[in-house]
Amino acid sequence: MTRSYLVKSGDSLTAIARRTHTTLARLARLNRLNPSRVLLIGTKLRLPAVAKAASVAVSATNATTVRASLDRWATHYGISSNLARALAWMESGYQNDVVSSVGAQGVMQLLPTTWSYVEDVLIGHKVQHTADGNVQVGVAYLHHLLNVFGGNQHLALAAWYQGERSVKRTGVLKVSKVFVADVLALKTRM
Repeated sequence: MTRSYLVKSGDSLTAIARRTHTTLARLARLNRLNPSRVLLIGTKLRLPAVAKAASVAVSATNATTVRASLDRWATHYGISSNLARALAWMESGYQNDVVSSVGAQGVMQLLPTTWSYVEDVLIGHKVQHTADGNVQVGVAYLHHLLNVFGGNQHLALAAWYQGERSVKRTGVLKVSKVFVADVLALKTRM
């Protein structure tokens, strides 16, 4: 048994798979889609029945607050606010209550280990576990990845998705290329 989902502006297969607690490959296979192709708004997707329902859509007030937080922290860390917005939208749709199947939490979908690394190593103090705190930690980590990869957004986003060490060791994985393309496409609309 399956459920259906209508693709909206800002959606990607990767983001839909994460929100519905399934894999990109499974979602693409179920819908006979090529994950490297553009996902058209209005496309009706079948979702696996075992997937949890997507979180309630973010309210306009919350989205405005999250965008303001993204812009403030992007300015603070000297990175593109459009890039930060696109990444946050891709990861959670600006929702702070979303938790992935691997335990990534909130707006920028940070793993607890990443959060601790950013607090302990990058910014040197604890950060409240709020939407604004999540954005601060996420943007600080993105800033770090951009520095590590000499400002190369493709490599920084790939490292965000597959891990910094993995990108350095093996290069950008095929699945990461799709994620990077999706985020950079969103960036042009933010």
